Amino acid sequence: MSNLITKLKSKKEFLYIASILIILITINFRILNTWFIIDDTANIFCSSFDTINLLFDKGTYLYFNQLFFTPLLPISFKLDWILFKMNPLGYHLINLFVAFLCCLMFYKLQRIYFTPFASWIGTIVMSISLPMSFDISWVTRKHYLWGFFFTLTAIYFFKSWEENKKKYLLLFSLITTLISFLFKEAYAYLPALVFVISAGSISDRAKNSTPYFLILIVYIFWRIHILGGIGGYPGSIEKSFVYLFNKLLYLPVNLSKNLYGLSYFPFLFFIILAFLDYKWLIFLILIIFIVISPFIFYPAEDFLLANKALSFVAVFSFILSYISNKLLKHRKIYLLIFFLFLIPALFGSISKIRLSQNAVIQLSSNYKKASDEILKNSNEKILVIGNYSYYFSNLEDIYKKMLKKDFPYIKSISDTVVLPYLDKTDFDKIILTQNLNLEQDIAFESDVKILTGSESKQFILENLKSKNFSNPPDVNFTPTSDHVIININDSRKGTYLRCLYMGTYVGCYPIPKKYLFKFNKVKHIDRIDIIFLSENGIPSKPSSFVLQK
Repeated sequence: MSNLITKLKSKKEFLYIASILIILITINFRILNTWFIIDDTANIFCSSFDTINLLFDKGTYLYFNQLFFTPLLPISFKLDWILFKMNPLGYHLINLFVAFLCCLMFYKLQRIYFTPFASWIGTIVMSISLPMSFDISWVTRKHYLWGFFFTLTAIYFFKSWEENKKKYLLLFSLITTLISFLFKEAYAYLPALVFVISAGSISDRAKNSTPYFLILIVYIFWRIHILGGIGGYPGSIEKSFVYLFNKLLYLPVNLSKNLYGLSYFPFLFFIILAFLDYKWLIFLILIIFIVISPFIFYPAEDFLLANKALSFVAVFSFILSYISNKLLKHRKIYLLIFFLFLIPALFGSISKIRLSQNAVIQLSSNYKKASDEILKNSNEKILVIGNYSYYFSNLEDIYKKMLKKDFPYIKSISDTVVLPYLDKTDFDKIILTQNLNLEQDIAFESDVKILTGSESKQFILENLKSKNFSNPPDVNFTPTSDHVIININDSRKGTYLRCLYMGTYVGCYPIPKKYLFKFNKVKHIDRIDIIFLSENGIPSKPSSFVLQK
């Protein structure tokens, strides 16, 4: 009889797990064949770099990213490239598979505490969430998925080690902790989380979490060595403590509003938890603030922040499992009433997912249109203009260096302000990519316009007409062996653009008056221009720094 019960339980859990996979596929089926967008081509091209160099050579890694140290992201694209080349379906299927692994590990972790049914409920809610869907729809976001999977795995190994004290489990936990950091630093909260979830006294918790903090220190020094500093978004660590603390307190409300359409959603859970067990209430609120703490340095809010908050969703899904588990032990009518309260949040989550998918589909179709237009004729000379022009520069590298195929001559620029300073202006075709941005309101206005013949010539002439350029900004360039220090001594009010000339790519980016730009070993940088834009949008002549080959 006991064997029969065990088999029935195993079959039930298999059905729970299978249903999670079915839900993931159903929710995300419409975006599985969307074309590459934004950073995807950069990750594909950088996957061709040597693995050891991506991990340890700053000159190689800095071509990929100068702000964040996530070397396992391009490395994870190596297998995708071998299997799928330029077929986006395969890349999305890999992300879907990793999302399923995350759900599977989350379910397994919850089973330490809850019944199969309660664990399944929380996992279902996590699978029907904006971050999970967005990470499947945008190929580049696999580092959030892999990082989350290894974070959950590290926690699971740690809890298993606590139970039986087998050293290899602790070793596996520490290894997966480091892997999660190397995928995405957003999971650097793990040592603090281990301290909180450890059993025993404060001293026991400190002892248990010390190896994890040592792993974090190793990662930080590794990051500083490669990036030449702590990295992160420019200016993010210059905010005051009061500003960052207030942002941390407000984050749960902001995230709930943009994930579920209900800003009060966390407080509903808190009230129920207060009635069930106030100790768990304090415990889980503390965990919420731990997992969202890395995002106080993220400059954006609303959708752009919410789509990164997979750990936040996981904590609320865990709370849901806890409440379900508790209510199952009482009258089931209470559980039914609780589920009725959750229906608006579930529909809100699905609505947010659909909106996000629509934005990605719109972006994808425009990137596909522009890419197809470039690939039509390898004998053409094409100018591509758009805020993510590096996408097309990396597309060129993929076709020329990885696929060994012919590719037209292209010049990819992010701003028309550099048109007067290009070495060539006789283009057969101009591709204007407008609003190819992840911000939803902007993404829905994205468009691609193709100018040929007289239209393209007229566009060039209009932008090359003599303008009332202001004087070039007063800039000091101080080069070293691996970087150049840029000090802008100008007193005018406006925006200063750093325009980087690197092969066929010219990218302009607003910078502060004190700025450090690091060189890379992959592509030679021909020139750096600093251009001042007045508050009325009038550009200056450039102050230039030419690098010797």
